[in-house]
This record gives sequence, C-alpha cells and structure tokens, in this order.
Amino acid sequence: MVETRFLLALVMALLVIGFVNYSEHWRKLELFSLSCCAMTLVFLASPLSQLGEVVRSRDASVLLPSVAGLAFANNVLWAVYGHLHEDPFMFFPNAVGSLLCFLQLVLIAHYGRGQANKVLSDTEEDGSSSEMITIKE
Repeated sequence: MVETRFLLALVMALLVIGFVNYSEHWRKLELFSLSCCAMTLVFLASPLSQLGEVVRSRDASVLLPSVAGLAFANNVLWAVYGHLHEDPFMFFPNAVGSLLCFLQLVLIAHYGRGQANKVLSDTEEDGSSSEMITIKE
C-alpha cells in the first residue's frame, strides 16, 4: 500500500513538473502547488495505512513516536507560518498533516508499543547507555 502511494506521488510529481515547466502562468503554478499539497498529505498519511492492524492488535509498535512527534511539530510550525502569511497552500496541507500526525501520537499513547522490546546495547565509555528497539514478529 505504501509502495503504491509512493509510486503515485512520484508519477504525479513527474507529470506536474513536466506540465509546469517552470512557467510563470498562475494556473500552472496553482496546479503545481496543489500537487505538492497532495503529495505532502500522502506522505504524512502513509503510516496510517497500518491503522487497521494497530486497532486489531491493540499495539502501535509499527508507528514510530519520534517520527510522528517531529512531523507533528514541523507541520504545526508550517501551518502557523502559512496562517500568518495568509497562504492557503502552506496552511491547509500542514494543518491536515498536523491532525494526521496527532492521530498517530494518540494511537501510540492509547495502545502503547507492547511488542517493542528494549534491548540495551553495550554501555558506552562515558557510562551512559544507548537503547535499540526491536520488534517481535
């Protein structure tokens, strides 16, 4: 499913770039902007393709909290920037992206990462330790 979305976004990008041809015409630039918005939303929604599995297994191990958290913060900042500059092409996809990332964080908080086991690696020279997460299958 994710591969299909990636290929769709790639084909769409190539078509739009070929169509726009770096033109100054406002219709072409608007189409390019809409295509970028769509590709952003496909990218941000792709982890939610596992939504059924997360709910069915009651385990959010397939969702990465660090990626979801950073993407949420990034999208909130860009949405605020788009709002302040009254740019709908910047505001709306990032506002929707913020909601999608927030949904991922809610799933992680609600279901937890039950099957993710922490394996402590060797202690580093300075006495601190690093962690690696492995997922049981």
